[in-house]
Amino acid sequence: MSKTLTTGQLARAAGGAAGRVTLRTIRFYDEKGLLRAAGGSRRGRRLYDEEALLTLRKVKLLQEAGFPLGAIARALERLNGEPTAGRRRTVAHRELLAGAREELARRREELEAAIGRLDKVLEQWEKCSECPSEDCAGCPKLECWSRFGMPGDVQAREEE
Repeated sequence: MSKTLTTGQLARAAGGAAGRVTLRTIRFYDEKGLLRAAGGSRRGRRLYDEEALLTLRKVKLLQEAGFPLGAIARALERLNGEPTAGRRRTVAHRELLAGAREELARRREELEAAIGRLDKVLEQWEKCSECPSEDCAGCPKLECWSRFGMPGDVQAREEE
């Protein structure tokens, strides 16, 4: 029989590789069917096995990749439905991880583009200290905020 873990032990065991995992997170995942307890203790505590620890780590990794819980649940269901014999389950895991990696790479590109836009805006704002004007209303530099969903006049009012 494999080693069983209490909810607290499971949280601590998963915490290193999966980031911080709380008891509340484990209970939530259990309620949503993402984790399954292996049984219960005599004191009524839920006990989890090594498979639950592996599943928890998968969930946290896929969440970091930006997958919503519904998509993670469907992916886990699909993975658990694959037979353990043969290579189908291994292929399914590899496809899931490759998809997660692609999503992270896409998000990284989006973040790098956003950082580039912010850098350009910051360059423009560096020049504001050289501006002799006392009134920023109508300043074209404030227009740069519109690229981020905030009109320049709103930004100017917030600074007052």
